[in-house]
Amino acid sequence: MTHEKRGAEAKVGDVVVVHEDNKKRHLWRLGRVTELLKGRDSVVRGARVKVAEKEKKPTSIERPLQKLFPLEMGQYQGGE
Repeated sequence: MTHEKRGAEAKVGDVVVVHEDNKKRHLWRLGRVTELLKGRDSVVRGARVKVAEKEKKPTSIERPLQKLFPLEMGQYQGGE
């Protein structure tokens, strides 16, 4: 059985939306991937993400890649 590859995988530095089971989608947090986490088989399975907490210091959380959705951001072309 083959697995279809999902869309873009998260990379270090990407801004992502972090899926949270107990919250509605419009309340999911934004974060920046700081580190990719590999499983015992050396395949990237998760990521450490820095998220902002309301009126607190940013904190790091670990989430599986299936719960991270990278945002597509265009490059600024200056003056166009």
